[in-house]
Amino acid sequence: MRYRVVVLPSVEEQIDSYINYIACTRHEPINAQKVLSQIRQSVDRIEVFPNAAPYAPENDYRPYTIRMPVVAGCQLIFTIDEDAKTVRVIGFRHNRQMPDSGQLPEQ
Repeated sequence: MRYRVVVLPSVEEQIDSYINYIACTRHEPINAQKVLSQIRQSVDRIEVFPNAAPYAPENDYRPYTIRMPVVAGCQLIFTIDEDAKTVRVIGFRHNRQMPDSGQLPEQ
């Protein structure tokens, strides 16, 4: 069964900013397209197998489950609503960034 995937607008902005950084600041537009493709593939995978992703470090600080697949040196942070069969992508960060549980929703 497929889950509906909802990517928060703030996460879309974070992804766009990261892709823009790769394409424009690092002058690697082909690599930027590859990274964006890998991110899209990861979203497609969590649509089918969200529970296969490992737990995020933030999982210890919230009453709901938080998972994070690693893709292209970055992490997609998401939650799963089993009743609604919905995955909410609530964060995106580079692997070198520290987790910030203060940026996550309370529920």
